Amino acid sequence: MTYKFAIELDSEGNPIGHPMSIENLKTVISSLTVENKLPENYCWFQQVPKPRLGIFEKNQTHNYEMVNGVCMDVWRVEHFSEQEKIEKIEEIRQNWLTRGGYPSWEINPETGEPTPPVPRPQPQDNTIYRWNEQDLSWVEYIEELPPE
Repeated sequence: MTYKFAIELDSEGNPIGHPMSIENLKTVISSLTVENKLPENYCWFQQVPKPRLGIFEKNQTHNYEMVNGVCMDVWRVEHFSEQEKIEKIEEIRQNWLTRGGYPSWEINPETGEPTPPVPRPQPQDNTIYRWNEQDLSWVEYIEELPPE
């Protein structure tokens, strides 16, 4: 792997400050060339993209840490407690109902997505189905065209 960033280390080998591009580091350490190793008080840095929080996660934190001899971004999250998860599902359900969602649908406890009590039929020949709340079933949607 080719690294484009480096980070300074303290006397105990812990990252300090923020990563620097190699080009910026060269301006700080004039003797540094591409062929040279990094000075002892620096190590290579690997950027890790910030992950998206899941629906039942919170308090995302970020640190620079050494992993297998390379310093990198390390992201951690806290998972909801069971009570927080129940409250979040109820919040999602209330938002769903406020926006015109169907009372018979449940909120999937893994994904937070509204789920019908009966699975939607597999479409065939471009058939479109709509949910019928009164009958708790899917019905074929037929678009009525206005008379000409």
